[in-house]
Amino acid sequence: MVTTDYMEPASALVLGPTGGIPRGRTTVRMWKLSTMEITQTINVTKVTGRTHRGNYTGFMDVKFIPGDPSGRSFANGGGVIYLIDPVAGTAEPTYVFASPEVGPCVLAISADGTRLWGTLNTWGQVYMFDASRPEKLAVLDVLELGPFSGPHFMLLLEPKEDRIVVANYFIQMPPDMGVIAPPADYKVRVANLTENGTRMVLDEGFDVDFDNLPGVPPSNPHGLAYL
Repeated sequence: MVTTDYMEPASALVLGPTGGIPRGRTTVRMWKLSTMEITQTINVTKVTGRTHRGNYTGFMDVKFIPGDPSGRSFANGGGVIYLIDPVAGTAEPTYVFASPEVGPCVLAISADGTRLWGTLNTWGQVYMFDASRPEKLAVLDVLELGPFSGPHFMLLLEPKEDRIVVANYFIQMPPDMGVIAPPADYKVRVANLTENGTRMVLDEGFDVDFDNLPGVPPSNPHGLAYL
């Protein structure tokens, strides 16, 4: 198993040790499941020599590349997607976004490992990459969900992998408690994958607004299950 460390939790608090300045973490950890022991820790800033970009853009997600003989994975943080190699103990940038504050929140990867998706919460976008060359991701398409939409969680529908479902959400901390409250419209949107899975087309007929569900108080969508 591989996990990422996202943030020092107390740093998000107004009265926290950093004075309300979020501090993202930059470590990726490999685990031995049978004993639940950490067998390896890769500190991305140390092995790459790169200064971590951004404040609360720590490493939020990681995805194994299916069938990769070295067990490599993609991890994202600080506006960069890294290729993590546990055998070599390396983390190499494979795609760098224009701003450190807009890196992907959650990643999804196709069953054959040739396509990678990432939700950009700050920009209201979903990126789709050609991942057939893991060392150099190439943008295939960008889905625009609109300013302040806040796409966060994402689900790639199996077995056909012809649709993605996106939940627009992020933590909204009260201003007297914490400093993280990026905007979101609290909707769940669906996009169809067309042109052999290389393009994303928004399904305008699927627009579930969790702020306006009948008989339900305003809610924040996060985890998804689709039948």
